[in-house]
Parts: sequence; structure tokens; C-alpha cells
Amino acid sequence: MRPFPIARVRREFPALAQSHNGRPRVFMDNPAGTQLPRRVIDAVSNAMVGAASNYGGFFENSRNAEAIHARAHGAMADFVNARSPDEIVVAVVPSCEAIRRPANGEGAAETAAPADLLTVRTG
Repeated sequence: MRPFPIARVRREFPALAQSHNGRPRVFMDNPAGTQLPRRVIDAVSNAMVGAASNYGGFFENSRNAEAIHARAHGAMADFVNARSPDEIVVAVVPSCEAIRRPANGEGAAETAAPADLLTVRTG
């Protein structure tokens, strides 16, 4: 059995290269963890630069956002052996979904009359 490649794994997580007073930092995270591998940092950064947009637009960032979304659904469907990416549901902020569905002609039976107003309050 080969030894676990801890040095290689540590290099994947930039936060683990940090030090304090010349000593490596130790992160005592919960099991879910908060340290991100470089590939996740890069993917989020690229999405924020080139795809931070609403879906359904006619401009490149909107199309990029939709493509990222579709690839993520496809990857998750493969991962869980789903029959289709359409079976993958990502948590959506209800207020956004309440606006998106009628705009796309979905859920018309559950949608309020056009004259009704949707108000979202925070705090």
C-alpha cells in the first residue's frame, strides 16, 4: 500500500500554506470544512468574472451562467447516477424562483394575477 500523499493534497488547498509567526497554521474545522481547493477557488472566481448574471439574457455572461449551471447539473447527475440532469434540483431562493417561474411561463396555475405585487422584506 502506498502512503497517503499528504503533501500533494495540502498543495491543493491554498489556505493550508498560511503561517503565523513563521509556523504553519493548523485549521481545526468541522467535518464539512471551510478550506477550499484551488480548483474551487478558480471556478468561483471565473464564474464571478465571466458569468455573474441572471439566466435568460441575450448577452455572453448570461449564456455563460446557464452553461455553468448545465454542466454542474450534468456532473451531479453523473455523480448520483440520476437518469437525467433534470432530476437534480439545487436550492433556490424562493423570492427569485417566484419571479423566474412566471417569467419563463412555468407554474402559471400557481401564479398570482399580473396586477398583484410581490414584496420581499428582509430584517
